[in-house]
Amino acid sequence: MNDLTSEAGVLVREDTARIEWDLQRAFARESTRLFGDRGREIVTAGVASQHVFQLKCGLACRQRPLPEGQAILDLYLPGDFIDLDSLFFAPPLDTVLALTPVNYWALDHAALNRLMREPRIALQLMRQMAEERRRLDTIAILMGKLKAPERTAALLLLLLRRLKPASCDVATGENQASASLPLTQQQLADYLGLNTIYLNRTLGALRKSGALRFRKGSIIIKDVPQLKRIAHRFLA
Repeated sequence: MNDLTSEAGVLVREDTARIEWDLQRAFARESTRLFGDRGREIVTAGVASQHVFQLKCGLACRQRPLPEGQAILDLYLPGDFIDLDSLFFAPPLDTVLALTPVNYWALDHAALNRLMREPRIALQLMRQMAEERRRLDTIAILMGKLKAPERTAALLLLLLRRLKPASCDVATGENQASASLPLTQQQLADYLGLNTIYLNRTLGALRKSGALRFRKGSIIIKDVPQLKRIAHRFLA
């Protein structure tokens, strides 16, 4: 039974990879390639868009304007789709902002609807939306249930897991890892729902614990088990 289960898992992964490749080829064939500098708004809150985007290089974040400041809701990495829900809701509530220089594909809704007539493509896009929903649910639980030190530790681990494969800066060592973190201090505070003064205190406590240190443009987690202990096994 275990052998059969393992074999089935391999087949599912291989089939998913083939569908993803089909989606990438179809998307590239129908879309327009765009480029933008850091700070470019790929999607603007309140402005209806007739396109769906896929990030090819760089990093971007989704942020919600608020009466006082803003809240960062998600981080987009190369390969992620942006504004898929524009097929159903318009105008968008959130702005998607480039955190680094980016290049990305833009596909209009009519072309996307044609692609989705292929069940394999539609299924893969649904999987992308489900993955994004899972990320948002995880952050919502983190924000609602954890205090500032645990919340910060858990978010840093989540960011490390997502950013590390896309980073060229990977430290060596069993418990040490690093990844480029192009968020400003204010943006990290907006992601955590903290003010910058409290965030500074929290980061100072994490540094003092030996769990992490910072280098310009990067976060270095020196002791992953320690950071997990601080996060109260939220990401265990």
